[in-house]
Amino acid sequence: MSPSGACGEGGGGEKAAVAPLAKLASVKVKELDDEHVACAEALALLEQEESVGALGSVLSIFEKHFQHEEKLLDTHLYADVAVQAGGFNADVSMRKSHFADHSRILNEIRQEISRGQRCGPTAAVPRKFIDRVFRNFEQHADRYDGNYADRLQAALA
Repeated sequence: MSPSGACGEGGGGEKAAVAPLAKLASVKVKELDDEHVACAEALALLEQEESVGALGSVLSIFEKHFQHEEKLLDTHLYADVAVQAGGFNADVSMRKSHFADHSRILNEIRQEISRGQRCGPTAAVPRKFIDRVFRNFEQHADRYDGNYADRLQAALA
């Protein structure tokens, strides 16, 4: 998705709906579950404030969480898949798509922050974009994080 558009969008007028964040399933690793709670709290603040600053906080928390998660996965689940020559390997595919989704989410947020910064310090983040960030986080947690929960918990035990 490209940045949300011209300055002045968001704030004022009819507000687009932002559906509440769905309850995220546990990934069975307390540190990561706690980070998911911190991500959800940052998203709630973004929904309340609709500000570029709040979106920057979401970006910062997401970056830290994704980096930590990737490090744990590379250390405990994907250590042997860094170099894979030929053939199909499920772990190689899961790692590639999971980490690519992290990049996609972060890049969309960065683009919106850049748009907002060009519009000035009072720029609002469009509610449609806020809803997109909520849905991206939910879908990512459901599609990717749930798939490693049992394996990572076992590897860390």
